[in-house]
Amino acid sequence: MFKKCSICGKSSTFLKGSVELLDGNVCKDCLRKSGLNEIRAKSMYVAEFSKHIQAAPVVPTTISRSDIRKANRKEKEQKRLKARNDAKQERIAQKEEYQTILANMKSHDAVSIEKLLFDDTTSKMLIKKSLLTPYRLVDYSEIVGFRENVQGSQKSKHHRITRGAVGGVLLGGPGMVIGALTGGKDFQVVNHLGVVITFSDGTNYEAKIINSETKTQGFIYNGLIKIEQQLQSKLQSIIDQPKRIDAQTQGLTTNFEQEKRELLELKELVDAGVITEEEFQLKKKKVLGI
Repeated sequence: MFKKCSICGKSSTFLKGSVELLDGNVCKDCLRKSGLNEIRAKSMYVAEFSKHIQAAPVVPTTISRSDIRKANRKEKEQKRLKARNDAKQERIAQKEEYQTILANMKSHDAVSIEKLLFDDTTSKMLIKKSLLTPYRLVDYSEIVGFRENVQGSQKSKHHRITRGAVGGVLLGGPGMVIGALTGGKDFQVVNHLGVVITFSDGTNYEAKIINSETKTQGFIYNGLIKIEQQLQSKLQSIIDQPKRIDAQTQGLTTNFEQEKRELLELKELVDAGVITEEEFQLKKKKVLGI
């Protein structure tokens, strides 16, 4: 004879036993989970008995080593997936930021030289990204110097400047002499030519102009030299910009002091009766350029 448990619905044979409640039956498993004995259970209705099932403490099950290993593998996999997703989101954000920077610089008519963009509107230089390196955006104020890096072969023994300087020869200061191969060496073949830019944080970036064997006689080499000269000229202009601003400020201060002295002298002449007030006003406008 089969009896159905009123709690879990599982059927049990009469021989295996079940406990009869006042209005139903419970199997041995449910009786054990309730923590009640048979005598007490028989005096209860199903609804009352079920409350003891819900309130019964959960007996911890034994976790095998295999379960622990599975749990650890699952946790590692979740962490790996999260890290990969975070990295993907970061790459997307960086790509969007990079495209925004390029668009802004294009709208500002930024000067492009090799892998560098110079935005005079915002006073920033962008080092374009490559397959192996991310982009870098630096302020003009972070550029503190540059130097030419050249390697060649079949150099002559005599020393001379082989190319004319663009914008004049620059001696001293953070910049270098503008113009390729101005280090006192005359090469017939150049294997490497670049401009190493130094930043205020001590880091460097080399803008590579020539990275393979190139003969110094020919239009290709001459074109590359013009690019290097353009880059060095731009860098030197950036480095010299604070000096020009200081000179302009100093000039304005000097002009103001001179105008002030002239006006004070004119005022003394008015007070002494040498010139009239009308003459003073005319001369005052002339001094101020009104």
